Amino acid sequence: MRSTYRIGVTSILALLVFYLLRTTYHFGDANRTLHERLRDLQQHIPWHHEDHVTQTPLFIGFSHNWPMLHQTVASFVAMGWPASDIIVVDNTGTFDSNARGLLSPANPAYMNTTNLRQLGVDVLIVPTLLTFSQLQNFFLPTANTRGYGGYYWAHQDVVMLADPE
Repeated sequence: MRSTYRIGVTSILALLVFYLLRTTYHFGDANRTLHERLRDLQQHIPWHHEDHVTQTPLFIGFSHNWPMLHQTVASFVAMGWPASDIIVVDNTGTFDSNARGLLSPANPAYMNTTNLRQLGVDVLIVPTLLTFSQLQNFFLPTANTRGYGGYYWAHQDVVMLADPE
């Protein structure tokens, strides 16, 4: 699969170089700017269109240990997951205490919702502590209500790492 991908990228790069370096003698458009040529080329590359990426909602259930959650969210964002598609579910059982800033960092249920929102992450609050299966059952109607065709979910103790190659 990797060799197919590399051949595809090589072909696209060769096409790009050919398109950008062609001369008036052969093709008659030397007066066009590089940006105009690139814009025309981008119309032929399907993954460059703005609507090519579908929604990739990611639910992360949080119950305790804010530093771990922060590292999880930061790793997803650093690896290219759109922050606007990440939904952290506050499953601490403290109702809206985190959102109102009533818990201190010494409390295991503390979560810095302001920091998450500054990153562009959505935070949902459940009023009571849910079990694992209840939390999974909460994700489905939430995804349906928001119009997601599907969704991803992750534990709060997951970190995404780059492929070393």
